[in-house]
Amino acid sequence: MPLNKKKEIHSLSRVSTPRYVSAATLDWAAIVAAALVSEHVATWPAYLIAAVFIASRQHALMILVHDATHFRAHKKPFWNDLISDLLCAFPVFFDTYIYRRRHMQHHDHLNSEKDPDWVRKIPFAEWQFPKTRVGYFLMFLRYSLGRGTLEWVYATWYFSGLSKASPYPPDQKKRKLALKSAFWLIIMGGFVAAGALKVLALYWILPFYGFFPLFQRLRSIAEHFGLDYAGDLRSSRDVIPGPIEAYFLSPHNVNLHLSHHLHPSVPFHNLSKLQALLESEPTYARFAVVNSSYLLPRGNSLWRDVIAKPPEFHAPPDTKDQSKAG
Repeated sequence: MPLNKKKEIHSLSRVSTPRYVSAATLDWAAIVAAALVSEHVATWPAYLIAAVFIASRQHALMILVHDATHFRAHKKPFWNDLISDLLCAFPVFFDTYIYRRRHMQHHDHLNSEKDPDWVRKIPFAEWQFPKTRVGYFLMFLRYSLGRGTLEWVYATWYFSGLSKASPYPPDQKKRKLALKSAFWLIIMGGFVAAGALKVLALYWILPFYGFFPLFQRLRSIAEHFGLDYAGDLRSSRDVIPGPIEAYFLSPHNVNLHLSHHLHPSVPFHNLSKLQALLESEPTYARFAVVNSSYLLPRGNSLWRDVIAKPPEFHAPPDTKDQSKAG
């Protein structure tokens, strides 16, 4: 990569805690607004719309946790994890530290037998693409009728830190569990005192276990499936969706997942600038997988890659090395 591009990447990699906190605050404001509107309208259709909307913002909070696993919330690790945990991770039953332990292996061993995300997905037919249109629909139908809920009940247990598989070091486990317990005792105590446990169930628990898994599943498919894996530039994808798809399906620029894998030091709010910079690189422009939509069954859409077999691609021998220069 030319020296001036390296300087630009370095500049784009600067951490901005105010940007992180303001993004989380806007997500929370949207959640509260959706709940208030639903309560005011007081109909089941209004509630279902609110629940789907809230699930999309829960997904957005999860994406901010992902940024914090790369220490993009604060320059100091302690404050990075505390900000992420309290604003984003704990509310969605996640844990920044536990997620980081697994996620770094994903980055270091992408789409290989040492990638824990790949290993737990690829043996199963539901993660094998392309599929027929009917097969793709049935996969999401099964997921929406309970499979997704079961997966995230287990994920909640794993990321709680109580599971024996949770990778807490002994010196941190007691402190982290105490912090997490205090967080939820305060939250639950507040709702109990206000006589509003039903509100918590309707506008947090049910959206998270009912609709959130669908957002998570579609994003996971888009990130690393329906590809030919011929080099680094073709082992993930960037998606450039319209504004509605971007807001609901790929919050905080998570659609630019290939760009993120090439330069994981760049925080979410600079990924669009990074992707524009990468587009000026001939190797990226020629070989990178860039889709135009998640759902629209036309054009250069993710739909095309997961339904119809991607065209054969034979990368030159040095594509893997060149991709790092992009």
